[in-house]
Amino acid sequence: MQLRKKLEINPNDVQALIYLGVMESRLCENLELGIALLEKAVEADPSSNEAKFWLAVFCYYNFGYYEKAEALLKEILKVAPDSPECWSVLERLVYEADGPLETVIDYTKKALALAPNWPFLHNDLANFLISAGNYEDAKKSINDYKKSVDFYRAHPVTISNPVEWYYENVITGRGVTDIDDALKRMEARLEDLHQTF
Repeated sequence: MQLRKKLEINPNDVQALIYLGVMESRLCENLELGIALLEKAVEADPSSNEAKFWLAVFCYYNFGYYEKAEALLKEILKVAPDSPECWSVLERLVYEADGPLETVIDYTKKALALAPNWPFLHNDLANFLISAGNYEDAKKSINDYKKSVDFYRAHPVTISNPVEWYYENVITGRGVTDIDDALKRMEARLEDLHQTF
């Protein structure tokens, strides 16, 4: 394999460490090796936000090391606050770690301010707002979700954002083809809640 040969020549090749670390931790399901390779990438280049990001996402977050993932993401955001990828993973992480719903909503809004056409963020925000009992804003978010879906239909999705692809296909377990179903579920949930109150 070419990546392993690159590492034989230069054991601190950050890109090779990142790609091999991601591959080992996700595709080969060798978490220990994946973490070790990505941690070595961060050690080899402490300024590499890419290495920190993939370590946080593929190793720490996906395997429940939420505190480590959160620390790395916040470290990245100190120098790159305009990263919708970091905000979107951070909102999901805090949510799954049963963090404060207000914080989750805030992080989702920050990601949306940077990536207003990402449907999954509108979906998340609507669900979080419903959970918080903020039905009026949830309705607006559902409408924004519809607009972002229309945008994607008018501009076919390209895999220019690996985090969005990863989120849509791996974290949620649903692909882009389930957008209509997700929208129907969200609207039904909102309608059920309105009838309850």
